Amino acid sequence: MKKKSCGLFIFLVIFMLAGCQIQKDDYFTENGYFRVECINASQNSTTYNLQQNDSYYYIASNGLVYCYDYEEQKNELTYVTEKAIIEGKINGEYLIYTYSSYSQYKVNRVNLKQKKEECIYEEPGSAKVRIELIDNDVYIQVCDDELVTYRCPIDGDFATQMQQINVKKHLASGISTDNEQYTHLADRDIVIKRNKSSSVYQYFSYQIAEEPEQLITCFNNKEYANSRLVKGYLTTENENEIRGIMCVSDNVMASVMLGQSDIRRDVLFSLNVDTGESQILYDTKNNQTRIVGYEDGILYLFQNDYKVYSQPLSDGEATELLSIPKSNDVTFDWYGDYMFVIYRDTNNLTGNQYPTYDVQAVKVK
Repeated sequence: MKKKSCGLFIFLVIFMLAGCQIQKDDYFTENGYFRVECINASQNSTTYNLQQNDSYYYIASNGLVYCYDYEEQKNELTYVTEKAIIEGKINGEYLIYTYSSYSQYKVNRVNLKQKKEECIYEEPGSAKVRIELIDNDVYIQVCDDELVTYRCPIDGDFATQMQQINVKKHLASGISTDNEQYTHLADRDIVIKRNKSSSVYQYFSYQIAEEPEQLITCFNNKEYANSRLVKGYLTTENENEIRGIMCVSDNVMASVMLGQSDIRRDVLFSLNVDTGESQILYDTKNNQTRIVGYEDGILYLFQNDYKVYSQPLSDGEATELLSIPKSNDVTFDWYGDYMFVIYRDTNNLTGNQYPTYDVQAVKVK
């Protein structure tokens, strides 16, 4: 009898361990890296891509520029940059990117149609260089002791047409690590601030033009000390309300470009800039569900079954939009009526190389 009981006990232990392993395999691993470029298409900053007709351009690793035809569902390598990209943006037929050469920052322009590449800016010192594309202009910012900003038409002659302009603030891109994020709402300039040295759990505030600064009280909790609010994760809900995504993190670097091991959960929040009222609208509770978009009362969630769902913020059932293979390297982006998911199979190595990136697109409007 004792032998049978012992055998049954061993069997149950093995079964439970196997069950735990099966369950664990369904979870996002700690080395997963899931990037969200922007909360929806209205906040797209052409950080990595541009939709043009039925084509979507994106920059993969090592300066590989791909073109994805989402009507034909074809993915083709269209260009390889001469240098390794630090920061790259695409607008129209042009790719603008920064790179480092012998500790010196430089900026190149690529005509993707003509497959021509040229250097348009060289920083004489070792100061960091940032770029931004606004309308049809290229903005180059040199971040040294003083902030220096240059502007030139994207198709212009940078030797003769580039001009220095008076800009007192950083040009905040969709993904940023600055402690101040600038946004525009109902003809009002709003800055969202992060006070990383707060000792009373008052970590975030906002200010409209020259009005007094006000706290964002829904984040008055120690658990938000190492998190960040980012322009590209903020969207306008109506004339006086901002809604946005926050990745709640324990990482002291307080960056939005963190891996799964750093992120505890995602939240969607609202802020009424007239009354100062703020609240958490949705909380994923853990990092096994990630918020990858929001617009017009609809949440977009990436869950650990590697499927993307649309979920009404009010009562309603989730709808599956697409499914991807298991991957630790996934990017979510938005443009026009589409969500784009860029991924690669990180479970299979050929030599020392992972397979190339693939793309799926789903129409959400």
